[in-house]
Amino acid sequence: HKYVTARHPDGQLIIEDTLSGLEDEFEDRFVRVHRNALVAKAHVRGIERDAQGHQFVRLDGIDELVEVSRRLAPVIRRLLKSSGTS
Repeated sequence: HKYVTARHPDGQLIIEDTLSGLEDEFEDRFVRVHRNALVAKAHVRGIERDAQGHQFVRLDGIDELVEVSRRLAPVIRRLLKSSGTS
């Protein structure tokens, strides 16, 4: 069985599914930012870079930053641009 941890402002849930399965089912509400992470489009507030050049997405309501792969960073930038957030 495959399991995914879904983090949210009130904690986390364990879901019996794959990231790919969730991505297909909820593609209108979530976007992949890394091979190991999806984020809710509506909660993306910005993209940041650390001293080593790694990129992270900042989300509403969650202090933790989520790493963004170099390959998927342009997708997040387009999402931010289209939503008027940067």
